[in-house]
Amino acid sequence: MDRERALEYAVEHSHEAGDLRVGAGTAPDPSGLTTREREVAELVALGRSNREIAQELVIARSTAERHVANILGKLELSSRVQIAAWVLGPR
Repeated sequence: MDRERALEYAVEHSHEAGDLRVGAGTAPDPSGLTTREREVAELVALGRSNREIAQELVIARSTAERHVANILGKLELSSRVQIAAWVLGPR
């Protein structure tokens, strides 16, 4: 299994422990991330660029960049790799 498929598999199966998608704008977990930020974090974990995230979610690239910046700030992280580790890590 290649790296991208492994990440996709991990993200897909992380939902089995509990549905992470709730109403728009709500905080689904103690991290304080909104549903949209959680969605963006999952796409970051899949290796998507801000441009690709924007295209997939039909939002402006600057909005995708802001979501990534918000995620980094809320989780006190400093890189996209750390976001991926957070998404794929144990809960």
